[in-house]
Amino acid sequence: MGRPKAGIAAPVPSIRAATPADLPAINRVIALARDSWDLPERVRRLAGRLHELGPTSFDSYEVIVAEDPEGTVRGVAVMLLRPPVLDDGGPGNTALYLEGLFVEPERGRRGIGSLLLRQVEARAREAGLSRIDLRARREAIGFFRKSGFRPLGPDDARHAMTKTLPA
Repeated sequence: MGRPKAGIAAPVPSIRAATPADLPAINRVIALARDSWDLPERVRRLAGRLHELGPTSFDSYEVIVAEDPEGTVRGVAVMLLRPPVLDDGGPGNTALYLEGLFVEPERGRRGIGSLLLRQVEARAREAGLSRIDLRARREAIGFFRKSGFRPLGPDDARHAMTKTLPA
């Protein structure tokens, strides 16, 4: 399908909470994203099993989807309310943990990831949280930095990042 022609704006996707009925579409987007990663094939297969969602995933995770006007899921964000990656020792300190942000590769760089991320931030604020933590793939670090995230440590090989949300 490719990118829209110059001068023609792509329709803005809508964001909504996912349901178990969305699982096939969610896992399709995750698989497409995973298959585009620069990983050895064996690691890519293992990563697929780690990221795939099932019916019980909704017991632990909050999942939102970005869908086009035809109702096709084009992006997914998976989040978890839990202790943060970086524990600064504050009493009752929790952060929203962004477990995964996936967009169909052919729809990358069209604002879908940013739209999902803004909704994740809104969810964190709604839950009374002031921070989002995540672990980024090496290729996604630039995206998250542009979105206000910073590395948790100077040489963190796991690419742990955090963003403090404005009050």
